[in-house]
Amino acid sequence: MNQSYEPYPPPVYQNSPDSERLRSLRTLTHVLYALYAAYWLTGGLTVLVAVIINYLKRDDVAGTLYEAHFRWQIRTFWLALLGHVIGIALIWVFIGFPILFVVGIWTLYRVIRAGCSCTRTSPCNRVPGSEAERLTLNLHSYRDIPRHT
Repeated sequence: MNQSYEPYPPPVYQNSPDSERLRSLRTLTHVLYALYAAYWLTGGLTVLVAVIINYLKRDDVAGTLYEAHFRWQIRTFWLALLGHVIGIALIWVFIGFPILFVVGIWTLYRVIRAGCSCTRTSPCNRVPGSEAERLTLNLHSYRDIPRHT
């Protein structure tokens, strides 16, 4: 009779302010992925808008699933910028155009891959035991359930 009582995790309500906040963050993340994907059509202007929004809203997504998406988007921007700088610098030796093409395809691949995982509401860089995995578990209110390791 002296068993320890473990309470059930609190229920998750569909229309709670927290779920409303997550829904708006998800919409924002989708809009940012669309801005990243549209860089082909705008010559990179939409990417600048997207990365500025990423940096401005980074604190709002802290501790949520979308923190990993924002980190992914910011990293994609900086790596693509580096690739574009290298490609532009090498245009004069005629290897710059293939580099710019590859960087463009790589950026589009990263945006599509992560955008699809955002649609499934999963982290874009899901690694077992990673912070993204922990955030996913927290979203489902399983953090209070004891784990056997």
